[in-house]
Amino acid sequence: MFVTALCVLCASPARGEPNGSCPRKEPPPGVVVVSQDSELVLTCSGGVILDGVKLVSSRFPNAVTASIVNSRSHNPVLPNQQVDTLEDEFDTEEKEKRPKVQWKWNNKDLYTEGSTLSLSNVRMSDSGSYSCLQGGTEKFSTKVIVAEAIETPQLSCYKKSPSSKIRCEWSPHSQLHKSTSCSLFTRKRPNGLFLRVPCSYSTRRSKCWCVLGHNEEDKRTLHQAFLCVSSLTSNGSSDLITFTPMHILKPDPPYNVSVQPEVGLNRTLVVTWRPPYTWKIQDRFYELIYELRYKPLLSAYYQTRAIDEQTSTHTITDAVAGETYEVEVRAKDEYEGQWSEWSVTQHGRSWTDISNEDLLGTSYPYWYGEGSGSGDYPENQLTSTQREKTLSHHFLWIAVSLGVCLTVLIVYIIWHKGQCVSRLYSSRRPGAAADKQTLSKSRPLREVEERRKQELRAEDKTEATIFNNTSYFLVQKEI
Repeated sequence: MFVTALCVLCASPARGEPNGSCPRKEPPPGVVVVSQDSELVLTCSGGVILDGVKLVSSRFPNAVTASIVNSRSHNPVLPNQQVDTLEDEFDTEEKEKRPKVQWKWNNKDLYTEGSTLSLSNVRMSDSGSYSCLQGGTEKFSTKVIVAEAIETPQLSCYKKSPSSKIRCEWSPHSQLHKSTSCSLFTRKRPNGLFLRVPCSYSTRRSKCWCVLGHNEEDKRTLHQAFLCVSSLTSNGSSDLITFTPMHILKPDPPYNVSVQPEVGLNRTLVVTWRPPYTWKIQDRFYELIYELRYKPLLSAYYQTRAIDEQTSTHTITDAVAGETYEVEVRAKDEYEGQWSEWSVTQHGRSWTDISNEDLLGTSYPYWYGEGSGSGDYPENQLTSTQREKTLSHHFLWIAVSLGVCLTVLIVYIIWHKGQCVSRLYSSRRPGAAADKQTLSKSRPLREVEERRKQELRAEDKTEATIFNNTSYFLVQKEI
């Protein structure tokens, strides 16, 4: 049965949508939609001519029938109205006597004359409301929308876990018109009927996305789907894709990725992570495998490691000592599905001995160990962390050197000042030391001399006393 289904699929055409399943949107009354680079002519009588072909002819104001034109095909759809030639209409307008005509665009006056307004090579900026006034009275008005034709959609579908819903989406390269709508057509048998699933379109995210419900019995059933995109400008549908839900299994990236050094091992980094949070508890029966890639911060090439065992940690043993690394992890079902996107980049640096780090940072600021891929990044270029550490080491050495020099200078100044003072004192009293020594040596002689002087003074006093007494007696005798 499976082989038969595959044969039917191979024989089916590339586009399997039924005719008319992806219709183009019709604009509301009074709106004309054209593609860029078209030639558009508006007449005050209500005529609309696109690329030389008259689309609308009406003598009544605000009676313009909506028309959709794709400039690539140049095969517009004409309304079921009487079509007159352009020359006849112009002749009729010239014969009629009319008051002054004034054209306006978004209520702004246009500097043009006559009852005909020509727009060559229209652009997106030409979109807006056009009106024709005769004698101050509005005779004709219409809204013109200029937009590009829709690009061919590229549909992709995936599941985040075995029990999650199927998500299908498409992101166009250019912004679509706000009137754009998306629909997903899907079937479970090659010859079955397509079922329409309404989708959402976000102008902010510029994306169409659709959701299909989960059915445990259909996890390995062939599905077919295509995307229909419709707008006022045109419509388009994607190629028909075929898939089984388990084959489009694409988990979310692992989270809580951490990169830590191993103390004492300068070439080792320990990487840990957690399984995707969208991998639900009921899906734990399906094991995940992981892949890890890492590279030096300045390198352009990654090293990849496949982790086959069911684990949430891995040890890198060939890291360059002191080098900062970028590390990313992704996940996949053990047997089926696709790889997830890479996790958010995390950075880590292997353990480095502080003394060795100071030595390397000061003496060898541009050193890289062998085997790190020296050709992967420019030479003589430091990371911001290495620059900061090198500068801090330089400032530390400069501060220490200045402190030592200042201390030596202060000690020398104090010592030199003491020497100068002592020399100055010695020069002012040249014989002080010798006198002191002489006095200390001649001290006994002085004491002897002093005693002699005292004895002589005592003898003089005695002699003076005797003399006075003698003189007294002599005076008495004379009397």
